[in-house]
Amino acid sequence: MQRFELTFNVVVETEVPISKEISLDFNEYSELVTKATEVNHEERTIQVDKIDENDSDEINEMLFACLPPSVTKNCVSLSYTNIKLKSLDIIP
Repeated sequence: MQRFELTFNVVVETEVPISKEISLDFNEYSELVTKATEVNHEERTIQVDKIDENDSDEINEMLFACLPPSVTKNCVSLSYTNIKLKSLDIIP
């Protein structure tokens, strides 16, 4: 599996910036790439403007798993904004 650094904001009542190193399989990566609003090959990053409950359960579950309990506690609805995925592995 390829390693990435994932950064995003979660909207609860206010935006909370999150950054975490994660591993994605090809399907998870592909799903984010299809939603990309910006791709920067030089910096090896993709950006997605927003993910919410209308998007796939897989993406929502992956982002939710990155959140600390203090953010998810007593939370009814979440959306994610300004999502950036940066490849940490250099592919030849």
